[in-house]
Amino acid sequence: MCTKELAHIEMISTMVYQLMKDATIDEIEAAGLDAHYAEHNKALYPTDANGVPFTVTYFATTGDPLADIAEDMAAEQKARAVYENLIDLTDDPDVIGPLLWLRQREVVHYNRFKELFDFYQESLNPKQQNIDKNLICDNNNSNNNMIPNNNMNPNTNNQNINPNNNFMNGMEQNFDSLSNFFNNLNQKM
Repeated sequence: MCTKELAHIEMISTMVYQLMKDATIDEIEAAGLDAHYAEHNKALYPTDANGVPFTVTYFATTGDPLADIAEDMAAEQKARAVYENLIDLTDDPDVIGPLLWLRQREVVHYNRFKELFDFYQESLNPKQQNIDKNLICDNNNSNNNMIPNNNMNPNTNNQNINPNNNFMNGMEQNFDSLSNFFNNLNQKM
C-alpha cells in the first residue's frame, strides 16, 4: 500500500515539476508560489496547499482492524475529493488526464478497503454485523440517534418497504455487484 501511495506522490510531484520548470519569477509570484521559490527554488518539497510539510502524523492507527480500515477508506475518499478539486482548478488536459487516473485509483482502493472491512466485520464480530444492519438514522429524532427499524430486518418479508428506509440494503446490493466484478477480474488475472 505504501508503494502505491508513494507512486501517487511521485506523479503529483512530477506534474508540479513540469508546470514549474520553465516558469518565470513573475509567473511564480503570480501563482502565489513565491514563498515556495524563496525556500526551495523550483525543487520539489511535499506540502499541503497551505505549505505545511508532509509528516507521518497524518497516519492514524489504533491496532483495531475495523477502525484502521475505516480510516483508510476515509483517506481514499478525501484523496478522491482533492483530485476532483484540483481538476476543477485547471483546464489543461495534460494535468487533468493524470488527475482523473489518480482519482479513479482512489475509487478502486476505497472499494477494495470496503471489501476488506466487510470481511473483517463479519469475521471479527458477526453478532454486531446483524445489529448494524437493523439500525438506521431516525431523521425525525432531534438527537439523530440510531434506532431499530423492522423494515430493514433481512428476515422480514415486508413487501412495502419505504425506499428511504432501505438505504443500507441498496448499498449492500451495489457493493455485492462490485465484489463479484473484482472477484471475477482477479480470477481472470
